[in-house]
Amino acid sequence: TTAPSETPVLQVTDTPPPAALNATPEQGAASTFSLTIFRDEDSFTVYVPQSSAPVSLSGLAFRVTVNEQITQRLEDYSGFRGLNYSALSTPVCFYLYRSTTTRPVPQACQGATLLRQSLQNADVFWYDAVNNQDRTIVVLLDGAEMLCPAGQSVCNLR
Repeated sequence: TTAPSETPVLQVTDTPPPAALNATPEQGAASTFSLTIFRDEDSFTVYVPQSSAPVSLSGLAFRVTVNEQITQRLEDYSGFRGLNYSALSTPVCFYLYRSTTTRPVPQACQGATLLRQSLQNADVFWYDAVNNQDRTIVVLLDGAEMLCPAGQSVCNLR
């Protein structure tokens, strides 16, 4: 088996973020932070590195079009429920994976709080198994829509 690519598919940075990405942070939450999304055919990982204050991932969602438009939020998964998405401690990794995978978690998650959610094949939204390719993902955060096209290995958002 091989590890998921350590090349981020999408990287949200704060240098300099568009005005639409500036969230109104919760009391004590960091107003800017970075996150990296790693994906392969078997897993989808959202990694938030160490920050000087808790971060807010409230409203973070991923939209894809399969037969219809589907929007997935981390907080909708049972393995990620009960968290305070307005003030998450970092570093943290949200790891969605096919129940049959034997691939390891991305190395970036070493030393981070690792939250796991096993999925059945039908619940994999980021990968098109029929066409054997990544799907285009629209990342929704604080009213902004950021595109991560299918087939593009790195999406940098500034």
